[in-house]
Amino acid sequence: MSASGCNVITGARQSKLDEVLNGFGIDRNEDELYIVCNDDRLFSAINMLMQGMATVDDLFFTARDNVRSYFSEDVGRWFEKHGVRNLPNILMRGQSGFETKFDFVIPKTPNTAPERFIKTVSTPSEQSVVNALFGWGDIKNARGDDSAFYLFLNKRNCGDGNIDESLLRACHNYDVRPVVWGQDEQSVLKELAA
Repeated sequence: MSASGCNVITGARQSKLDEVLNGFGIDRNEDELYIVCNDDRLFSAINMLMQGMATVDDLFFTARDNVRSYFSEDVGRWFEKHGVRNLPNILMRGQSGFETKFDFVIPKTPNTAPERFIKTVSTPSEQSVVNALFGWGDIKNARGDDSAFYLFLNKRNCGDGNIDESLLRACHNYDVRPVVWGQDEQSVLKELAA
């Protein structure tokens, strides 16, 4: 991990790293991440390891001095401030049999709002959006039509402060609502709080 140019094994980042790894069932031995499993769980374990590695990679970007808090925590505080009830850090098994971790799930409100799944991406990239879209596609097929997905994208960690339009188009192509943090979150507040 230190090869990435960031020493996350100190202070608050140590706690966050441990939280991320525990959430995916990943063990760590110094710079090595791994999951111990039996043969019948191998593919699911590989999937969780890859999701966890992508999340840890996203954590490395928080090493920049200008980032004072973690993006998913910012979104969680925003939900709390606006009374958006949610369940944090939920694992869901999709049609493939693989599990996908969502940062938040907002339960369905009968006759008002569908079940809403939320992922946060601190440093938006093509790969992070593709990973989120795959996870959503897998879950959506298993959950049915009465569910929606919101992908919160942090524009502060983009070089020019803007999200690449191709990432937003990809979201729309999969009926995913991209929410550009610092720009769009107020526009989805009513539907998330319903």
